[in-house]
Amino acid sequence: MTEDSDDKIFFQAWGSFFVVDSSQKIPVGSKFYENTEYKEQLKRGVKEESDQYGEINVPGEKSFWILQNKKGVYMLSSRRDAITKFKHFVPFSGLKDGESAMTELGNFDEGFCLQINSIGETCILCFSSSNVISKFSTTLKSMKGSSQTKA
Repeated sequence: MTEDSDDKIFFQAWGSFFVVDSSQKIPVGSKFYENTEYKEQLKRGVKEESDQYGEINVPGEKSFWILQNKKGVYMLSSRRDAITKFKHFVPFSGLKDGESAMTELGNFDEGFCLQINSIGETCILCFSSSNVISKFSTTLKSMKGSSQTKA
């Protein structure tokens, strides 16, 4: 895989998310999406496994595998290729310009959260630690900047 490959992953971690239409205010009490794969793996009785990126199996009912490549941000149901289902995609080309593309929201019960504003929708993402959200933010800003300079 070359450095410019569309498949190169620049960020990956477990997180939770939900999406609302950008013309609406984010409703108080919005619910994070549930990952049905979590319950399925409990039925299968999978053992705990991890690697340098974290847990291999879905760690919680509202956890999704979130990754970035040069095209955008992907939310996936699993890290296991055989059962992974695509859940949502935010393309870098659709992000709003400048500082309005992303806003860090702070620490909540769901974790450290940020808001990604794209044309047509707002996506709220939360991660387990401030270090993870900092890495996500830095990577997003870098990738958004490089997608604009190549456009």
